[in-house]
Amino acid sequence: MNAHSSHRFTRQILGLTLILLGVARAFVVQGPSEARAISIFDSVGLVILGSVFMLIPTLKMTRTLSLITLAIVGASVMDIGIISPRLLFVVAMIMAIWIVWPRRFVRRKEKIVVEDQHKRTIAPHSEYQSFLSCRAYLERNAKQSKRITIIGHEECIGARWKFGPICFDHFVGDVEPAIEPGGPRRLVIWQPLREAPVPTGWKTNKLFWLQRLKGFVELPTDDSYPTAWSEHARRHLKKWRAQTEWEVTRVPLKEFLVAYKRSPQNPILKGFFLTSLTHRNESQPGMVICYAAKRVGSDKIESGLAVFNIPEANQSEHVISFINREGKDAPIGIGLMDQWFKDSIAAGLRYLDMGVFWAPGDPDSWHGFSRFKSQFNITYIFFPRPRIRWVGFKKCAKVEQK
Repeated sequence: MNAHSSHRFTRQILGLTLILLGVARAFVVQGPSEARAISIFDSVGLVILGSVFMLIPTLKMTRTLSLITLAIVGASVMDIGIISPRLLFVVAMIMAIWIVWPRRFVRRKEKIVVEDQHKRTIAPHSEYQSFLSCRAYLERNAKQSKRITIIGHEECIGARWKFGPICFDHFVGDVEPAIEPGGPRRLVIWQPLREAPVPTGWKTNKLFWLQRLKGFVELPTDDSYPTAWSEHARRHLKKWRAQTEWEVTRVPLKEFLVAYKRSPQNPILKGFFLTSLTHRNESQPGMVICYAAKRVGSDKIESGLAVFNIPEANQSEHVISFINREGKDAPIGIGLMDQWFKDSIAAGLRYLDMGVFWAPGDPDSWHGFSRFKSQFNITYIFFPRPRIRWVGFKKCAKVEQK
C-alpha cells in the first residue's frame, strides 16, 4: 500500500467511525431534555467531522491529527458507554504504541540521512554561487517590477525591495555585503551559504531562515553523469532506456500548466507553484523549460518536470515535478531527470539546483521527494541562520531603477 492509499484508508476508517459514533450518540444517551439537546448537538458535530474526513481527498492524516481524532473517538465511546472503561484503556494503549513506536525506526533512518548529508556538504573551495546573487538574473527581475533595485558590488550583488513604507535589502553569498550607511530606513538580510563567525554589527535571526537545506549537482562535461548516481537510480535508468512504452519531450508552458492542475497535488501548494512558475516565465522570458512524460502515441501528460535556466550563472533550477497514478509503476521520474541532465550538459551549464531537501524539524511529507532527489550525487548546503541589521535614517522613498 503506497502513502496515498494509506492516508485515504486511515481517513475513511476514522471518518466512518466518527459518523457511526455521532448517530449512536444521538440515540443512546438518555437524560433530561437539556442533556439530550447537548447530545444531539455533539452528534451533529461528530457526523460533520466524519463527513469532512471522508469527502476531502486532499486531507492527509498526520500523526497529530490522528491522535486528536482518536481522542475524540475515545471520549465519545466513554460518554455513550458502549465499551467498558478498562477495555477502552487497553485499546488506547495499543493505539498509542502503534502510533509512537514506529517513530523510533523513522528517527533512526533520519539520523542516517543527516549523517550522509553532512558528509556531502559544500566544500570551502567550491565555486558554486547561488543564482540569487547573479546580476543578470536580478536585473531581469527588476525590469518587471518598480519595487526592485539592484544594489551592492560585484562580489556581493543584492536587491532592494519596497513594499509600501517598508524597505529591505537581500543578499545571498559568503562575502559580507557593503552596506550604505545612509538611504531609507531598511532591514538588511544577508544569507551566507556556509557557517562562519558573525561580523560586527550583524545579528542572527531565525524568522528569516526560509531555507535550511538545499542541494545541487555539479555536472561533468560529458555523458558520464550516471556513474555518480546511486545504484537504485542507475538500475531504473537502465530500465528506462530499455523500455519503448514511454517518452519524454519538451512541451509549451501552457500545456504543462494544464496537466499540472489535474495532478494529485495539495491544492494550496499547487496554487503556489503555479503562481511561482508563471511569474518566473514572465520575469525571465525563455528561461523556463517544461518536460512531459507521455505514453508513445498519446498526448496525455502523465508526469512532468519544469526547470528554470540561468545561463549567466551556469545553473538550472528544479521548480516543479509531478507524477500521476498511471505513471507510478514506470521509472518516469528517472527518465525526466535523465533528460534534464542531458539538456543541461548540452547547454553548457555547470550546476543543477535541486531545491530544498528535508532537514530535522521539517514535515515528514518531505521525506519522499528528498529521498528521490538524493540519488543524483547531491552536494548539500546547510544554510546558517541569516544575518540582519537595521540601517538608514530616512523614510523608504520610491525606488528607481539604476
